[in-house]
Amino acid sequence: AVNNWAIGGNSGTAGSGYLGTTDNVTFTIGINSSPVLRIFPRQQSPNIIGGYAGNYTTANAYGATIAGGGSFFYENRALREYSTVGGGRKNQADNYGATIAGGIDNWASNDYATVAGGLRNYATGNASAIAGGFYNVASGYVAFVGGGDLNWALTQNATVSGGYSNTVSGGQLIANGTIVSAD
Repeated sequence: AVNNWAIGGNSGTAGSGYLGTTDNVTFTIGINSSPVLRIFPRQQSPNIIGGYAGNYTTANAYGATIAGGGSFFYENRALREYSTVGGGRKNQADNYGATIAGGIDNWASNDYATVAGGLRNYATGNASAIAGGFYNVASGYVAFVGGGDLNWALTQNATVSGGYSNTVSGGQLIANGTIVSAD
């Protein structure tokens, strides 16, 4: 039919056609009677949630994205404006522009906080980041942990490049401290 999309594809649309809704309701694509991609209309920017049907974002957020992943009891969450979870499971991006690329049980809980991946990494400082590893914490403002295991960057501008069980904290006599690599 002229105004319908064909299962085998369409030609001659000249870039003007689209697949979707004409009203303000969620558009869902499913497989095996389960939703795998949901697009929620928002005035500023739509929320896009892929993967497990239990993955979610809040009703007030806009521009939030969950690309996929998640599972029963281990859903992914993008809870604020422009927050992003790329995949994995049980990852949570709590604040404005917070990002988790993947991994398992990671948390980006402040504005612009980022966790690239790994296991149980917590970027809780504003604009803090963790590149990977496991059980790392970056809680200072613009603090950074490159990876490793049990590394903590707890004060402003603190950096731990990696290794095992390294800490830069406010109790030390260094400001803007860096631990390059130590075990």
